[in-house]
Amino acid sequence: MTVKEKISKLETWYVKIQTPNPVTLGGILVTSRDFVFLRVTSEDGFQGVAYSLTRGAPLDSIIQDLISPRVIGLDSSDTSGIIEQLENHFPMLGLVGLLRRAQSLLDIALWDLNGKRLGTPVYKLLGKETRKPKIILVAPFRSKDLSIDEYASRVANLESPDVSMIKLYPEASIEDCAKLTKQVRRAIGDETEIILDFAWRWRNPLDVLDAIDQLSQTPLAWIEDPLPLSNYSGLAAVKEKSPMPIAAGDEASTPADIWKVIESKAVDVLRLDPTCAGGLTAVRDLAFAAEASGVPMSTHIYPEINRHVAIALPSLGLVETFESMNPFWGLEAYIETPKVSEFTLLPEAPGLGLEIRWDHLTAHSSRYLTSSTN
Repeated sequence: MTVKEKISKLETWYVKIQTPNPVTLGGILVTSRDFVFLRVTSEDGFQGVAYSLTRGAPLDSIIQDLISPRVIGLDSSDTSGIIEQLENHFPMLGLVGLLRRAQSLLDIALWDLNGKRLGTPVYKLLGKETRKPKIILVAPFRSKDLSIDEYASRVANLESPDVSMIKLYPEASIEDCAKLTKQVRRAIGDETEIILDFAWRWRNPLDVLDAIDQLSQTPLAWIEDPLPLSNYSGLAAVKEKSPMPIAAGDEASTPADIWKVIESKAVDVLRLDPTCAGGLTAVRDLAFAAEASGVPMSTHIYPEINRHVAIALPSLGLVETFESMNPFWGLEAYIETPKVSEFTLLPEAPGLGLEIRWDHLTAHSSRYLTSSTN
């Protein structure tokens, strides 16, 4: 390591974006979208960035109070070595949960920094495969002023040759969920697959199977997150009896849970989120393990990051993204968001190619924290 490659600064910005209308996910009322942005700077002036939802947790403070003192001055080019040192530093806290999320953002930012230093897109550093990603387009929540039929017509307008799957959020009742999927299928035709995301709605596998039985008239690409990933025995029981594929894994930040699901093949599709599961380093290892076990995978949101995973790693190939009809995400003012069609292309910019509108971020963040060697 040269002195110039040492990490010299970690900066974080905390942003709260109010949602146009409160929504309920898995019984949790969501009134805002809270994000953390991380920027890592090395002595030679290269910078790596990452961002994620905070789910209301103080991830920026965790990065500054727990992560930063242990990584400033380390070799920014040695991502694996840095992560290993962090794991050795936190045996009492355990590198899971919020700490795992904080470490994941550092890992992603270091991949971005080193890609920029090498003048290479991150996907070329991740793996040898190169494929054209397929797009999962997340449809917006249905507002109360729209009937299910009217909403289905609007979803049909989201279709394009670049979209392989459309993800829907569930209605309050399973009866309305069945009507929703039926009407959307009728509106969009048969070529585009439909995903129904239940956001950990149940805890009992029997309740999941009962719901799936009521939904069975409309074939779906998969039922997503009916149970938390930690309930892998319940997921396996549902998978065994379900006529529809089961996907799970969003927000999973406990490595043992993810590895157990891969080893037991408890789901038909494993959802992986680098911002929770340990960063790009961990997801790379998990992707090869999932391929060996024959478990397909899909990434969870953050398309600017996950396009690199989908391009380069085995068992993957799906990028989840949003579009202008969906105000729930709300990051357009902070990130130069590519069009949906652009996510099917191989990025050329070095690093992640993530373009942050720093002036707007600085002006509208509710908290800015920094740690440095100075």
